[in-house]
Amino acid sequence: GGTPSTLDEGEKLRDPKDALPILKRLELGMELARIDPERSARELTAVLEDAPDAALPRRYRAVALAASGHHEAAIADMRVLEKSGSLTTEDLIVMGDSLRLAGRVEEALAALDKAAALQPSSPLPWLTRANTLIGAGRADEAAQAYERALAITPEHAEALRGLGDLALVRGDLPTAAAFYTRVLAGAPADVGATVKLGVVRMRTGQRDEAESLFRRAIAADPRSGEALLYLAGTLVAGNRHAEAIPYFEQAIAGGQKSPVLYNGLGMTKLQLGDRAGA
Repeated sequence: GGTPSTLDEGEKLRDPKDALPILKRLELGMELARIDPERSARELTAVLEDAPDAALPRRYRAVALAASGHHEAAIADMRVLEKSGSLTTEDLIVMGDSLRLAGRVEEALAALDKAAALQPSSPLPWLTRANTLIGAGRADEAAQAYERALAITPEHAEALRGLGDLALVRGDLPTAAAFYTRVLAGAPADVGATVKLGVVRMRTGQRDEAESLFRRAIAADPRSGEALLYLAGTLVAGNRHAEAIPYFEQAIAGGQKSPVLYNGLGMTKLQLGDRAGA
C-alpha cells in the first residue's frame, strides 16, 4: 500500500524532520511482515523506538514475530495493544494462533471467543478455533467450530475440508466423501480436497476413480507430493510397479523426504528385480 500519512494518534517523534525515514521503515516493515518476518520485526522495532505508543507498527511487528515463530514475543505485543483498547478481530486471531502454538490452549480459545464476539459475521475466528481444538485432541468441539463457520459462510471451503478431514480420521468414509465433494463443487481445482477424496475412493476399493483423482490433482499441481505418493501407491496396489516408479521419483525430485516415499520406491524396485536400484 501507499506510505501512511501518520503512525498513530499520541505517537511521539523526536523531531518532525525524522518522520519521513520512520514512515519509510514502517512501510517496509509492513510489506515484509509475512514474506521476510525477521527483517520486518527489526524494521518495526526501530520504528517503535521512536514511536512506542504507535499501534500500527506494534500490530505488524506482532504478525512478523508470529510468522517467524517468536510466539511469546508476538503475544506480548498483542497484550500491549489489548491494554490500550486497540485490538481488532484480526489481532485477536493472530494472538489466538500464537497462544495455541505456545501451548496455551485455553487462553487461545478465550482470545478467539473475543474475536468472534467482536466480528460475528466473520468465519475466521471459528476456523482458527477449530484448528486450536484439533491440536488439543478435541475433535468433537472442532467439528462444532467448523459448523459455526459454515453457518456464517455456507460452503466455506476450509470448513468443509476440515469436517471432511475429521470424518476421514474417525473412519466415516461416506461423510468424508460428501464434504470433499462439496469442496470440489465450489472449487474444482482444490488439490487438497481432490487428493483426500482420492484417498476415500482408494479405501473403499474404487481404485480407478482414486487414480483419476490423483492424476487430476497432479495436473493441477505437479509438485504435490501427496498426490504423487498416493498415485504411486495406487499403481503399486494394482501391480503396475513400473508405472509407479516415475511418480515416486518425481515426488523425491520435488523435495519430498518422507520415509514412506523412499521405502515405497525401494520396495517397488525390488518387485521389479532391481536390487541395485532399491
